[in-house]
Amino acid sequence: MKKLAMSLLALCVLSILTSSAHALPPIFQIWLEEAYAKSPVAELAKEAQCNICHYGASKTARNDYGVALSKVGVTVKNFNALKGDQKKLTLILTAMFRKAEGMKSVRGKTFGELIKAGELPGTPPEGED
Repeated sequence: MKKLAMSLLALCVLSILTSSAHALPPIFQIWLEEAYAKSPVAELAKEAQCNICHYGASKTARNDYGVALSKVGVTVKNFNALKGDQKKLTLILTAMFRKAEGMKSVRGKTFGELIKAGELPGTPPEGED
């Protein structure tokens, strides 16, 4: 019985993690394919994927760029409200990405300066990766 309960618990956790993980890849796709496709950082971004905005194993952990994006409106709530209209979602997310470009990173440069220099914009908190 204990083994069955643990299996069910593991299945529930896996289900929650899987549904969360699959909910937001369109944000990365829009970031890479629409907003920054011709940017010097595009190749690095393909490898980094979620780690453009996040760090570590938990995709709720945001680096400084991820925090900046959430401040300008790149949130699960806003994504869910717009995901039915791909064109509108792309326009609004791209505008939010551009707005975040003017914000300062913990490295002292704006996120836009980092992107234009071919550097990934996000920096995890000190001691984290």
